[in-house]
Amino acid sequence: MQAGNLLAEPVLLSQLMNPQIFLNALRQECARRLQQPLDSLVLISAFEKSQLDSGNAPVASIENLFLQGASYSGQLMDAAADAPTLVGVPHIYVSFGTKSSLQSSGDSVSVPVYFDLRREKLLTELALQCGRGEQAKWILAGAALFISDEE
Repeated sequence: MQAGNLLAEPVLLSQLMNPQIFLNALRQECARRLQQPLDSLVLISAFEKSQLDSGNAPVASIENLFLQGASYSGQLMDAAADAPTLVGVPHIYVSFGTKSSLQSSGDSVSVPVYFDLRREKLLTELALQCGRGEQAKWILAGAALFISDEE
């Protein structure tokens, strides 16, 4: 992975044959750059690149994710009654870092990222901002991200 090549453009996970391999390659490159053991790294994410504390590790911009069970405008919000079932979310920046690089989780919830709407295959989980103390609300609401809007 060269900083000027693969990660220069946003990544569409739905267009990759196996997105898990991409995330694993990103993890391996982050481990090399951070000089940390592979199993000590955790996935970190943010909607603003400046909010991502990734050190000198590479950062990937992922776009074209779909959110179900909520809407998103800086934080998870209740979807309007007439809102579509799936809403697109802005591109999200991801990298791998040490546990100390995680932002305070007091205002975020871990949201599963599935391959498709059937929710049969889990890709990963991403932290999304929510209101303080609302984590259980979004877990019970079944909020989830998808890399494809197809079943």
